[in-house]
Amino acid sequence: MAQTMLVRNADGDYTPAHRSLLEFFVAYKFAAELGALAGDFIELAQAQSGLDRSVTSVDYTWSGYFSRHKSSVAMSTTGYAYAPLKAFTSESFKKLRETFGKAPLTKAVMDLLLLMINVDTQACIVDLIQATRGKTEDEVGYVGGNAATLAVKVDKAALSGLDLSHTILQKADFCGASLQRVNFAEANLANSIFIQALSTVLSVAFSPDGQMLATGDRNGKVCLRLVSNGEKVFTLKGHTEWVWSVPFSPNGQIIASSGDTIKLWDVRTGECLNTLQGSNKLVWSVAFSPDGQILASSGNNHTIKLWNLSNYQCISTLQGHSNRVRSVAFMFRWSSVS
Repeated sequence: MAQTMLVRNADGDYTPAHRSLLEFFVAYKFAAELGALAGDFIELAQAQSGLDRSVTSVDYTWSGYFSRHKSSVAMSTTGYAYAPLKAFTSESFKKLRETFGKAPLTKAVMDLLLLMINVDTQACIVDLIQATRGKTEDEVGYVGGNAATLAVKVDKAALSGLDLSHTILQKADFCGASLQRVNFAEANLANSIFIQALSTVLSVAFSPDGQMLATGDRNGKVCLRLVSNGEKVFTLKGHTEWVWSVPFSPNGQIIASSGDTIKLWDVRTGECLNTLQGSNKLVWSVAFSPDGQILASSGNNHTIKLWNLSNYQCISTLQGHSNRVRSVAFMFRWSSVS
């Protein structure tokens, strides 16, 4: 209440008093330059004075809107006037290079842009990415990277299935994006950010319904992801060594992980249900019985152990191997009914 939105310097020039106001107008200008400004942000310009309402409204580029010349086509009874604004259309690539692509978008500007974008104009942003193909880094700047970042922030699957080969997408932020079947062959992805830097993956397993994928890595982590978009559901931490095996139980509700020990995880909550004590030192492999009641484990101490999952106790130790046992499995018995 006690502050003004503008401040004046000694020369009499005014500037916004708060950075957020500047960021708002930067985001507004970028959305208009992209031809992606939502309709409710155009209403004030459409209602300005000095318009000839007798002529059909027209599309303007942002730069063209502010360099209009009075034309006899737009003459009214009171003199010369401008044709009303219908919508903003995209600027030329060269113009966007000097504005939208001058530098990577800041978080504040991006957050404001997301509120101003007309989602129905997403195609024009994707077209802008495609337009970087065949150009040099100097010609593109950050146009491609900023457009890619904006596209996946509006819709995380916006780039899925696209051919983005040979495009220039410097410093794009793909965090959280679905990039299934995207062709990045020979694309310039310098300083781009993806969902994460994955450790070396040592084991993988699909859930029985095919909806989830579990991975075990050399950092001792078990990651659970949705197959549909790669989104991470849980990161299960508890191992101190490499994770060699990550099978799902037959009902898909439990994951067993093996490495320095054996751990059982609730798929629905990510909670560690139990750590099996007295296991095979380094455990190479674990497997569920077809009914999910027994877990078999094998490892460096030349034995196979069977565990009762109702009380997490070892019920049998099978001996006879003279070296480490790297894999263990149950036999599934099939029957037919005539």
